[in-house]
Amino acid sequence: MPGTTPIVGDLLQIRTVCYTDTQISMNVLHYEVAATAGTPQTLAVIATLFETRVFTAYATLMPSTARWRGCDVQNVMPVPTLKFPSVIHDQVGISGDTLTPTQSSLLIHTNANFAGRKYLGRVYPGLLSTAWCTVDGHLDVAGLAKLDILKNLLGPSLVLVGDTGQTSLALTIRHPNSLGPVITPTWDRVLSMVSSPKIATQRRRGQFGAANVPRF
Repeated sequence: MPGTTPIVGDLLQIRTVCYTDTQISMNVLHYEVAATAGTPQTLAVIATLFETRVFTAYATLMPSTARWRGCDVQNVMPVPTLKFPSVIHDQVGISGDTLTPTQSSLLIHTNANFAGRKYLGRVYPGLLSTAWCTVDGHLDVAGLAKLDILKNLLGPSLVLVGDTGQTSLALTIRHPNSLGPVITPTWDRVLSMVSSPKIATQRRRGQFGAANVPRF
């Protein structure tokens, strides 16, 4: 069984959340535990260290009318654990005052070491400030550089260093669960990541109906 103190080979789901009063932007990422050292870290510690690693890069891409909320971490090996949240850095965006439409999204491409759509992934950071946009609807040079900073913090590999231990994580492309007597997740490690200057669309983030607020 998986545990709240993950071991090498476990797959972790990490969700990052940004928000306005009525809408959230969530990135669901999956990381393989590649190595550990020192005192093993719990999911709660990993959540805090991961949030501390990425929150400024997310907030830099957002205006003051949107906020970084936090992240949560779950071990998804059978049987999955509870989700452990961290919201210690909840704060407003720090670039400008004007939000693009909430369905507008940044775009990071991820690739595994094989051909085919199965081995391609995408990350859609959201709630983008107009401060980083050109008149033709792309990221400007400075905005693309800020997105590159976030990309490099997300992967393809990273090390979360705590007071007495550390956990090395490898970003993955998650596949459907395997079939059989024990249903387990399957995945491939991400080997390369590319920031796109294009502004993508996530229609589920559009403010077309009921409010969509943070889940933790």
